[in-house]
Amino acid sequence: MRLSARCSVGLGPSARAVREHTRAPMVCQTRVGDQPRAPALYTQPRARYGLTVAGGAVDPRQGVGYMADANGQLDADVIVVGAGNAALCAALAANEAGLKVMVLEKAPEHARGGNTYFTGGAIRFSYTGIDDVLKVVPDLSSAELDVIDVGTYPAAKYFDDLMRVTEGMSDQEMANFLVRDSFGTMRWMYAQGVRFVPSWSHQAFKVDDKFTFWGGLCIEAVGGGKGLSDQLFEISQQKEIVISYATAATKLIQDDSGAITGVVVKGPDGIRELRARSVVLACGGFEANPEMRARYLGPGWDLAKVRGVRYNTGDGINMALDIGAQPFGHWQGCHAVAWDLNAPSFGNRTITDLYQ
Repeated sequence: MRLSARCSVGLGPSARAVREHTRAPMVCQTRVGDQPRAPALYTQPRARYGLTVAGGAVDPRQGVGYMADANGQLDADVIVVGAGNAALCAALAANEAGLKVMVLEKAPEHARGGNTYFTGGAIRFSYTGIDDVLKVVPDLSSAELDVIDVGTYPAAKYFDDLMRVTEGMSDQEMANFLVRDSFGTMRWMYAQGVRFVPSWSHQAFKVDDKFTFWGGLCIEAVGGGKGLSDQLFEISQQKEIVISYATAATKLIQDDSGAITGVVVKGPDGIRELRARSVVLACGGFEANPEMRARYLGPGWDLAKVRGVRYNTGDGINMALDIGAQPFGHWQGCHAVAWDLNAPSFGNRTITDLYQ
């Protein structure tokens, strides 16, 4: 066996920002009553000038300064760096607000989707019982309802679990925001077109005549992580969101006041600048960068196998640090599992997470 790393640490702009103890802005869900609405940006006071370093949407109409190109033209209202679950949800939220969105995917099209593709597609959220679950999986048959027991997963239990597994290191304000709005966010994803099913094979045991779910994790995207990724890309394409493949963001552009006005990218046509009112960094951690793993996680971590993509090399973290972002969080911790010694150095898109 060998350890497999999936690191999202420091300023790693992943959807797991709270779990990995970062103070980066996060995707959150706002709603009126019980109606789902697009994820909003939860941000600390330090996060300024049209930048967020997590999978979230920014409303550039709220007085954020920006600079157009020499011809006064913007390439997009919002540029999203990355193309996993967090990134595409951010893009869909901005699109829903009527904004022009461009997604930058470092990988070529055949390798798209980030680490989302390699997950089981299960998403944790707070719920009070089967009636809540049916709002996300409304097409369960009467026969399935007769044999399913999802129990409850109240917000207090979710918060306690989060603080327990992080040994109390999670930012409590951010954790509360995540927990409180998790159900609304799931309903928003369903409203966008993402479809879910009960996680029968991964999170349930047969007890007498019922499948009893455990751990507060009862549903997953249809098709698992691959299905979640494919669904989000299909929805994004239906909404005519521009996705640029094999295009890596390399630098954040600032004006004289320090406002972020776009990104420098390297793509099939060379190096160029893209201008936007807001930039979302949702391009993962540094798990595929052996030098950064060894530097922050310690000796031997450069030898760890990566169960996800080869493209998460800390680009978003480094771009943010380069313009003065404050390092924060647990830089010497990551999520890791036992992994087959004979597995390839990076994830296999057919086997995905089955090497553990």
